[in-house]
Amino acid sequence: FHFCPTCGCVAYYLGLRRDEKGRQKGAVNLRISNEPEKIEDLLIDHFEGLVSFEDLPRDGRCIKDMWF
Repeated sequence: FHFCPTCGCVAYYLGLRRDEKGRQKGAVNLRISNEPEKIEDLLIDHFEGLVSFEDLPRDGRCIKDMWF
């Protein structure tokens, strides 16, 4: 986990291990964006996060549907 030195929020994280294809999981905290209009149309991806981390089907929602 990597934190913002100004506000202390989690800015992003990277997984500790790579999968069998060499991919590393990670995420970015977009809620600390100071220009939300630049990210409001990004689609939301959901995944099963307990066991398999398999992608779930997209429902068509984007950031502006959930935030604004």
